This record gives sequence, C-alpha cells and structure tokens, in this order.
Amino acid sequence: MNIPSFVHVLFAQVPADKSANSSDPLALLIILVPMAVLFYFMLYRPHKKDQAKRQEMLDGIKKNDTVITIGGMYGVVMKADKAADEVVLRVDDVAGTKIRFTFGAIAKVITSPGGEASNASAGN
Repeated sequence: MNIPSFVHVLFAQVPADKSANSSDPLALLIILVPMAVLFYFMLYRPHKKDQAKRQEMLDGIKKNDTVITIGGMYGVVMKADKAADEVVLRVDDVAGTKIRFTFGAIAKVITSPGGEASNASAGN
C-alpha cells in the first residue's frame, strides 16, 4: 500500500446512510458515568487524602523536630514561621550551619522533641 492510498483510507467519507453508524447518547452515558466514578475513587479521592495528611504534618512542625527535606537533607527545626512560609533548619551540629527552606520543601518529620517517631510522609 503506497502512502497516497493509505491517506485516502484514513480520510474516507462516511457513508450516506447514517442510521447504520449512529451512536446512541444513552450508550455513551452508560460508559462515561462509571468511568467518572472510577476516576473519582481511584485518583481524586486518595490524592485529596494524601494532601490533607501532608498539610496536617506541615502544620504540626515545631522547633526541635527532626525533618527530611525533599532533597534528602536531614535537619533540626530551629524556627518555623508559617506566615512567612519559612523553616530554618540546623543541618550541622558541629559548625552550627543553618539553612532556610519553604514549608513545601519538608518531605517528612522524623522525630518530635519528645522523641516519638512520626509516620507522616509526603509521598507515601
């Protein structure tokens, strides 16, 4: 099959008798409604739950929490300013190195000052 005849097949005219090829709008609804419900329960709802869990974790960050950033850097929270969207982490105990991050850069809270481990995580 050469290229011009292949293009001709792709753009062929629909037959004049449309009654044989017409689709029922109800059949389309029967397919689309379950797909929308499936989309909601498999994608949208779990994503919203994960977002709420992450937001709860970020709202609970306080001084002396040990955290991991999205870049994999471990640090201890020295200051958490939610209004300025800024977290200051001490990343080196010996030199006292501090780095500023946004709240969105925190991936996980490892431990709180009381020593209890947290299971809250950004991606899992």
